[in-house]
Amino acid sequence: MKRRHFLSSFAAAAIGCPLIGCAPGSPKGDDQPSETNTPGQAAGGAGEQSAVDYSQKKKLVIYFSLTGNTRHVAEQTAKLLGTEIFEIVPTVPYPTEYDVVVKQAKDEQDRDFRPEIVSLCDRLPDAEVVFLGSPCWWGTVAMPVMTFLERSDFAGKVIVPFMTHGGSKFGRTLADLDRFCPKATRLKGLTVLADDVPQSDPEVQRWLASLGMITAEA
Repeated sequence: MKRRHFLSSFAAAAIGCPLIGCAPGSPKGDDQPSETNTPGQAAGGAGEQSAVDYSQKKKLVIYFSLTGNTRHVAEQTAKLLGTEIFEIVPTVPYPTEYDVVVKQAKDEQDRDFRPEIVSLCDRLPDAEVVFLGSPCWWGTVAMPVMTFLERSDFAGKVIVPFMTHGGSKFGRTLADLDRFCPKATRLKGLTVLADDVPQSDPEVQRWLASLGMITAEA
């Protein structure tokens, strides 16, 4: 991804935009979603559609957000579902300076580093459907989310990803989720362009309705 995508995303950071993007020049390949999805459009991969009725299953929203965009989508999702929400919090907060956090995020990914997080979620074992949110950092979920995934048991659960981004959409996130949670089922996710987050609530509602999680009139 070109640096201008980072820069355009960061221009909105003062009003709550997370660091988002994928690595400069990263090619599109098998890690990309199979759909050509536009910002805010649900996207997923093979085997994600299901006739299962999820409306009565126990749900939980889990997310990481640096400056508020992913939090907004997470809170709207939890509100519409009427379910609990859990925030993944790094033990050491990320810096707020753009160049510094961009460099740190890239360094963490290059080293496959797992930052410590304040806690895991004690409500996760009871959840059947987990909505998992993150900004897209260098083409995948932020490293605190990787920490959470590696230290939690998603076997037998349904994962529904959502992501805020500056043009990279899911990047290779879907493939990474399948790799880290091979015993989970993944439903189609939602990507929301950073600039569209403030007006994304109707799109979140349509997405949840399309999954059968809520009624269209919720």
